[in-house]
Amino acid sequence: MRLPTLISTVASVLLAGSAFAQSGDPILIGVPVGLSGANSVVAPSVVQSAELAVEEINAAGGVLGRPLELVIADDASGAAGAQKAFDSLVFQKEVNVLISMETSAARNAGLPIVSKGKVPYIYTSFYEGRSCNPYLYVNAWVPNSKFRQSWTTSKPKGRRSIS
Repeated sequence: MRLPTLISTVASVLLAGSAFAQSGDPILIGVPVGLSGANSVVAPSVVQSAELAVEEINAAGGVLGRPLELVIADDASGAAGAQKAFDSLVFQKEVNVLISMETSAARNAGLPIVSKGKVPYIYTSFYEGRSCNPYLYVNAWVPNSKFRQSWTTSKPKGRRSIS
């Protein structure tokens, strides 16, 4: 699935079934990424791909008439940095959704923050399972795993809505 299609699908899933006012306020997409540390080699391409996708979607009218806006945070390529990045994105920047390709350690470090803030988290990396969380959406099938998740349109109870 192309990144613009993925981001558009994600935004549509978030909006499906939620009562929200049609307004010009942007839908904020938080992207924690390793701008420093070991993952800094791939981080620029992650940011540029996300920027290109958002640019294409916004040029086509956004999602349900609302523009998308990226909020990038450095997770320092580790669990401690991920906690800081997730906390900043969820509670200070108040993003509507998080999308990232994190290490397992960084993902697991951020999940309690995602739960506390009730923010959907789309995890795009390969998924080895065993991280059960009602706010975690996984975009990968894991062969031979009894724990398989894929895209879902179910709305976890109490999830932060886009309104």
